[in-house]
Amino acid sequence: MAQVPFYLLMPIAWSYVISSRFNSPRRYAFAPRRLQLHEGIDFAPRNAGNDLLPVRASQRGIVDKIGFDAKGYGNYVRIVHDWGSERYVTWYGHLSEPQTYENAYVNIGETIGIAGSTGNSTGTHVHLTLQHIGKGLKNYVVDDVIDPEAFLSSSIAIYDEAWWVADLTIPDGMTLDVGQSFRKTWRIRNAGTTTWKTGYQLAYFSGQRMSGPASVPLPPAKPGEMVDVSVDLIAPETLGVQRSTWKPKNASNQFFEYAQYAEIDVKALAAVGDNEAHFVEDVTISHNTLMKPGQRFRKTWRIRNTGNVAWGDGYHFVHVADDPMGGASVVALPFTQPDEETEVSVDLVAPMKPGSVRSTWRPRDPNGDFFDFPMRVEIVVMPSGTVDDAVAVGDVIVLQPGETFVKTWRILNSGQTRWGEGYNLFFLGGDLMGAPMSVPVPSTKPQVYADISVTLTAPTTPGIYSSQWELRNRDGQGFGPVFDAKVEVRG
Repeated sequence: MAQVPFYLLMPIAWSYVISSRFNSPRRYAFAPRRLQLHEGIDFAPRNAGNDLLPVRASQRGIVDKIGFDAKGYGNYVRIVHDWGSERYVTWYGHLSEPQTYENAYVNIGETIGIAGSTGNSTGTHVHLTLQHIGKGLKNYVVDDVIDPEAFLSSSIAIYDEAWWVADLTIPDGMTLDVGQSFRKTWRIRNAGTTTWKTGYQLAYFSGQRMSGPASVPLPPAKPGEMVDVSVDLIAPETLGVQRSTWKPKNASNQFFEYAQYAEIDVKALAAVGDNEAHFVEDVTISHNTLMKPGQRFRKTWRIRNTGNVAWGDGYHFVHVADDPMGGASVVALPFTQPDEETEVSVDLVAPMKPGSVRSTWRPRDPNGDFFDFPMRVEIVVMPSGTVDDAVAVGDVIVLQPGETFVKTWRILNSGQTRWGEGYNLFFLGGDLMGAPMSVPVPSTKPQVYADISVTLTAPTTPGIYSSQWELRNRDGQGFGPVFDAKVEVRG
């Protein structure tokens, strides 16, 4: 964040000693291939007793995980801290009990748990790990770690900050007519350490002014509180996607992070009359064209404007039913006068599953009203083994001792969730062959293939070796088949 460098408030307010610092030697029997170095700092009470020892959030953020790890952190709370374009994450381990919940917003200094001795612990303390995502050190029990001690502070910095929470009206991309009046309402959170009082404003900053005021008052809000703020705007005469950018500013007229947007798609007013279209011919991809699984193609229809209104800005050709076949859901209709013909095209992809497939499309006017008649593309997807066929028995790679190679699996996301951050391919068993314990999985939508690779090094002793891997989601749960990398090392 531009105003204040990232820092951490001490996670405890009681008398303490640091019982273990960052990079202190460790023995992690459950992770023998990880660096045997302490990835955080341990704070222990200076005087043993029966008093409850609260643990507090070292920085404001979102609680993204509360869990238990018997081999490691025991009861722990994990908080994500977005700081400008950077992302930091703090872990608070060995708690006797958490006192927050997942997806909660927490203020800096807010109590999130009670210190304890759960998990791999020899006494009451709190363990603090700090990650700098994408920029920290690797091969610790937790990756991307940095030493928290350099960031610790005993006081809270004073700064203004606002987070977008939700668009209560006019979501981004909403279509509006030229000159249409609307009220944009944002729900925002006071993510700073000041209280918003008299003089705090939400002010026009850049982009289309949309006939709005110079500023509107921000409702009073304490740190962590959410408020709703609105501005009355008018869609401009310029067609297409238009954005109006607004930023909060304090009583000293200083803007603070972050910006709020009103983004609309301005359309021309639809002409009065009857809209209608008739199919003329298939220019490409006739009925029941044979396709290979995953084959890309362009479907073009010739259609006639059989209404009495010219098609212009704001007229679209829209997918309305059946299989979308991986195409854009909306394409613009060319400008077409009544009784004229035009061609309209969409780029599609044949599904992977064999059989007959249909995709149905209809024209739509600037008011969002569909008009007759629907157009269709129908194809037949051939089985992948129509002529040639094969059964995968297993691939054995022949290597010299110590030779490095890259093993790549092509994997279909056959589930219902999108793979993304937190999804990994984990080493399950066999010989690790010098690879990391896990590799990230690329962002992959359902029914889309992903190529996932690991770099392996052949052992020095001749023989046949196997390395087994498993996909795991962001909760650490395994799914799908076991993937095997098998090599034969020649002497």
